[in-house]
Amino acid sequence: MQLFHKIIFSLLAVFALSITSTSHAIENEVDLKSVTVLFNNHVDESLIPENRITHEFNSIPALSADLTLEEIRQLRSNSSIKMISIEKPITKSQNY
Repeated sequence: MQLFHKIIFSLLAVFALSITSTSHAIENEVDLKSVTVLFNNHVDESLIPENRITHEFNSIPALSADLTLEEIRQLRSNSSIKMISIEKPITKSQNY
């Protein structure tokens, strides 16, 4: 079952990357990272800053959000979080 969750989470992370932008700036120009957060049992939206959730998944307890590195560090120490994946931008190679 754990392998199944890892496979699904990886696929969802790729999906989230395709529908969200790679970086943002807020008023004080702090960079936000697009992440996918997998929870242990159920999604706890109260752990994510207001207006930063970009997608909530129906089949697994996960959501995508835009977070600062400090917010990501804080979430990683939370016992209700199973895994956080920071999305990386997809770039086109100059050889193609």
